[in-house]
Amino acid sequence: MAVDLSTLDALQAGITRKVTLNATGGNVTAITFPRWCRRVTFSFFTSAGAAEVGYFEMSGTDGAAKTVNAFYVGSSGAYTRKIAPDGIESPAEAVVLYLAGTSSSGYVLIDLEP
Repeated sequence: MAVDLSTLDALQAGITRKVTLNATGGNVTAITFPRWCRRVTFSFFTSAGAAEVGYFEMSGTDGAAKTVNAFYVGSSGAYTRKIAPDGIESPAEAVVLYLAGTSSSGYVLIDLEP
């Protein structure tokens, strides 16, 4: 259930998107970000809206179980990650992150920044 955010307009910078994660807790959802996006902030939630632990990886396979290398994101707040270098040049390809929650059918709120 990959999600493609790569067509979002840079004029919408600072926007937040709600993305439903894989229906199986611990399995990753591939999310493609626009080339203009330099930094993302995300928080994980259960389907009922309660904060939960999440994980992210820089590589993976959509729908597969998270690996032992997945970065742990606590449930106590948001996590910000720089995904592309600053400067005029955009990355040659869109950046893909692999996100997973711990509960079934949870979601992640993602804020995209230039």
